[in-house]
Amino acid sequence: MRHTRWPDGISLFEDLLVEAEEHGELLPHAVPAEIARLVVGAWTGVQLGTEARPESPGLSEVIARRLQDDGIYDGSRVLWSAHPDGTG
Repeated sequence: MRHTRWPDGISLFEDLLVEAEEHGELLPHAVPAEIARLVVGAWTGVQLGTEARPESPGLSEVIARRLQDDGIYDGSRVLWSAHPDGTG
């Protein structure tokens, strides 16, 4: 699993979007750099909000539960982690 600082996360996500664009998987008007900043910024904001409420599960846990409910994920492995020790 790769752990990055926030700006590195934006660059990583932008690279993935550029690759998707090269494969024709983005709409013509989509701008990878803008989408990357929006998504990583939104993800970071929501994660900070969930961490500020101790009774609230972390964002990763909420998404994993949703994917399980939809039958997309079986819960057998960690999907991602914001921390090197895999706790968040």
